[in-house]
Amino acid sequence: MQLPPTAQRKRKPLVLFLGNGPRNVYADVEGIMRNIELAQPSLNLGPKDLLVFGGDTYVENQPDLGVVVKRVQEAYQIPLLAVVGWDDVDSHCNFFFRYSIETCEKTGRKLYGGVNFQEDGTHALLGGSKVYLSPEWLACTR
Repeated sequence: MQLPPTAQRKRKPLVLFLGNGPRNVYADVEGIMRNIELAQPSLNLGPKDLLVFGGDTYVENQPDLGVVVKRVQEAYQIPLLAVVGWDDVDSHCNFFFRYSIETCEKTGRKLYGGVNFQEDGTHALLGGSKVYLSPEWLACTR
């Protein structure tokens, strides 16, 4: 899995934020931001980094990860990289990396991420998870 060009070119460390998607909104975004602020002395988030997330859409009244990463971007001037399986990306995202959406053979459902556990004990990463949890990308996270 090739790294995003901006990470290759500028050697920006990747900072990965994972979330639940639009079905599970956060009850207290302000609390999340307070916790990030408390951790900021050790995180030291800023323009030198590249915040990677699953491309959750920013919808203020349905606060999922899309709201959180936009708030982090505004607070710490950190550029955003959306890892997506579609073409629409919020305009505040600085970069996007597009992956191929997989389809579940059993249900026909589109798989945007996660892990497929096999009966033989093996597993396979799916969708965006296959990208940002790949060894190449994890090696660039901090």
